[in-house]
Amino acid sequence: MYLRPSFRSLFWRLFAGLTVVILATAALVSVTAYLTRKQDFGIGTIDWRVSGQKSVETALLAYRYGGEAGLVDWLTSPSNHNPTVYLLAENGRELSGRPVPQLALEMLAALKEEGRLPANESDEGAVRTIEIAGHPYMVFATRTNPIPLKIRFFPGQLRGLPLVLIGLLTTLIVFGVAWVLALYYTRPLRRLDQAMERFSLGELKTRVEASIGPADDEIATLARVFDQMAERIEGLIERQRRLFHDVSHEVRSPLARIDVALALARRDPARVAPSLDRIEKEVASIDRLIEALLTYARLENNAELHEAPVDVEALLREAGDNARFEAETRAVRVETNWGSSLLEGAELLGDGPALLRAIDNVVRNAIRFTPEEGVLALEAQWHDRTLVLLCRDEGPGVPPEELPDLFRPFVRGKRESTGTGFGLGLAIAQKCVEAHKGRLEASNRTDGRTGLVVRFTLPLERAPRQSTS
Repeated sequence: MYLRPSFRSLFWRLFAGLTVVILATAALVSVTAYLTRKQDFGIGTIDWRVSGQKSVETALLAYRYGGEAGLVDWLTSPSNHNPTVYLLAENGRELSGRPVPQLALEMLAALKEEGRLPANESDEGAVRTIEIAGHPYMVFATRTNPIPLKIRFFPGQLRGLPLVLIGLLTTLIVFGVAWVLALYYTRPLRRLDQAMERFSLGELKTRVEASIGPADDEIATLARVFDQMAERIEGLIERQRRLFHDVSHEVRSPLARIDVALALARRDPARVAPSLDRIEKEVASIDRLIEALLTYARLENNAELHEAPVDVEALLREAGDNARFEAETRAVRVETNWGSSLLEGAELLGDGPALLRAIDNVVRNAIRFTPEEGVLALEAQWHDRTLVLLCRDEGPGVPPEELPDLFRPFVRGKRESTGTGFGLGLAIAQKCVEAHKGRLEASNRTDGRTGLVVRFTLPLERAPRQSTS
């Protein structure tokens, strides 16, 4: 299902989270900047700049033209701010009765100790001396209000915008940035969601890892897992389709022959007995096919095995006897090489009859392709508690491009010459070996002769006795 507009979706939660984080960060930066600016501009300290000097001169003019009363009126008026002028007597009392900032008092005390205070009104600067009613006063200006916030990075008419408009503009910018970031971070998930939607509609070749582009490791891993899952499901469905096709093909032939036998029996009463024999043969063939299919299905679905200790030497001896018996019909000589003591005492844990049938399937297949008077070699080895059984025939071998599909069900390679069997024997053998945590592999011979080598690899539960002596 595609990601629907919903305030509970990951996009909106991410958008809201990013907005809160960005706004909180902006507020923190603003407060920090304000406090830093307050300290840098020395709010509460004497203003030595030109603006401070002009404010002091304004106070002196107010005293000159309005006297003490006019000066006090001006000092307490709204005009006296930023910077704010104070007149401080020697006894620490301010002329208008206002409190003087502590930082300004500390600076005046330091200047007095250094002998840097002005001696009379004619001295120029941010600190002056004036006499009122026979008492000397220090006249100075301080920064008592912060500098109004302005958007310094905007040109011309945008500078000095109202704080509300600045906040609104900042919020819009934050929303835009959060929206873009939320889109960016949820894009891979949207691609993954769309891929899952297409896959659920039957587009089994849908893959997503290559289309999401750069993404976090977790999302990239999720996309990779989806692709692996999709590939496996596609393979399973394709195998199912192929299996249905192959089964229908295998069943169609004996059914067609049964239909012919019935037609002959109806046409000629003398053909009834041979026709019934033929029908019986074809029904037995279908029965063997169904039994093989059920066996393959059980192994494909990881059916539980009847596990028990299996005597490896006895298993191989019986497999060798079966091979010699079946090889007699084709005058094929079977050679076994595992000796009477090589595997004595060796055991593996598994289903003995199932393993024997798996070996018989491989050996039977090898006998079919070994020419008359040829040799079929069975050799057993063990390495590090692992049994290795090799089956070498002298047939034509298998083209390299067909080897990967050799153990697929209903596969008959180019070397098929007899036309018997259903193409399930090797597939069943491989599933059986894999169920015993082993491997079944095939390769062409490399000793200068033609033929196929099938290699069984099975874990041993107990190594041969000679390995512990």
